[in-house]
Amino acid sequence: MNRMLLTIFAFVIDAGCASLSAEERRMIAQVTASKTEPPAVCKSVGAADGRDYNWGVPSYGAALEGLKVAAAQRGANYVVIDAVRQPNQNFLLVSGRLYDCPSR
Repeated sequence: MNRMLLTIFAFVIDAGCASLSAEERRMIAQVTASKTEPPAVCKSVGAADGRDYNWGVPSYGAALEGLKVAAAQRGANYVVIDAVRQPNQNFLLVSGRLYDCPSR
C-alpha cells in the first residue's frame, strides 16, 4: 500500500512539472523566490500570483513555478513571497512582489 501511494505521489509531482515548456524552465531558473526582502539596489516591477488548479491536490511547487514564470516575463529575477492561500481544496495561490536585481 505504501509503495502504491509513493508511486502515485511521484506521478502527481512529475505531472505538475511536466506542464512547463523548456523555455519556461530556463526562465524560472533565473528567478529567486524568498520571503526575505531584496537588496536595496533592486527595482520593483510590480506584483503577481502563481496558481495551481488540481482536483483535490493543488501543488505549492506548481503555483510557485507559475509565479516565477510571471516574474521572468515581466523582467524580474527576484520574488518576495507575501502570501500562500488555498481558497478551496482544488486551488492554491502564491502571491509575491517582483524585483529586478543587478547580477552579482
